[in-house]
Amino acid sequence: MADTKPDLSALTLRGLDLCEQNLAGLSFAGKTVCDTSFVRADLRGCDFTGATVTGCDMAEARLNDAVLDEISIENTRLTGAYLSFASLVRASFVSVDLDKAHLEESLLQDASLRDVHWRGAFFAKATLRGLSKLPPFEEADLTQTHCLECDVSGLCVIRSQAPMLILQHCTGRDMTVVASDLRQCVAMDGDFSGSSFRQTILTRAAFIGSDLSRCDFFGATLNEANCQGSILRCAQLAGVSLVKASLCSADCSGANFTRATLTMADLSHALVDHALFDGADLSLANLHAVDMSRASKARANLTGIRPTDPDLLRAETFQTPVIRAKG
Repeated sequence: MADTKPDLSALTLRGLDLCEQNLAGLSFAGKTVCDTSFVRADLRGCDFTGATVTGCDMAEARLNDAVLDEISIENTRLTGAYLSFASLVRASFVSVDLDKAHLEESLLQDASLRDVHWRGAFFAKATLRGLSKLPPFEEADLTQTHCLECDVSGLCVIRSQAPMLILQHCTGRDMTVVASDLRQCVAMDGDFSGSSFRQTILTRAAFIGSDLSRCDFFGATLNEANCQGSILRCAQLAGVSLVKASLCSADCSGANFTRATLTMADLSHALVDHALFDGADLSLANLHAVDMSRASKARANLTGIRPTDPDLLRAETFQTPVIRAKG
């Protein structure tokens, strides 16, 4: 490590070796930084607002609490960098390596991401807002990550940990989620049609009011999941465990529940026209106000099911008569 700090007052910094330097709190706002090494440098709290960073090596640099709003980063390595609590509003990333980077509790908003990869990165409690065309999350940590107003259509999530992930006001058609842990995730009132959640843990997940039509849940676990009012038309749920799951008022028309476990599940008021329940375990399930006449249920276990309660149905559909004033 150098004995004295380098002169960084110039607007353009090029070809510097700032490895392991203590540069905490300095301002690089509006500067152009090229071909410079910040490997393991202390950049905590630095201001990079509007800076242009090209061809730099920032591997394992400490950028905690740094401001990188409107920064342009290109052909730069941020492998293993620490960006927790950093602000990255309207940042532009082109050909950037963020593998195993730490972005816990950071804000990544309205950013442009092109040719970016972040395998094994950490996003716990981070906020991702207004993003689209996201790179694949592979072996990532998305615990309690909040995705707000993002277009995650076509996104791949592979072998990642994402318990309590929140997808709020997001569109996620044709997503591919494989062998990941999304237990207790919240994805309400969203369009996730055509997505695949194969071999994914979705225990206690909340998909209330979401479009899950044509989704593939092969090998997934949906015990105690809440899919109330969701659209599950033609969804593939064969062999899936849905113990105590809520499918209340869901549209399950044409869904495949063959050999699924629906013990104590709530299907009250669900639509099940042309759904397949062949060999399924529906023991102790709530089938109140469900018309199973057009569903296939060969060899299904219907032990202890709760059928339609006529008195309750009358109360649910009761309409107060309109009283018109005379004269």
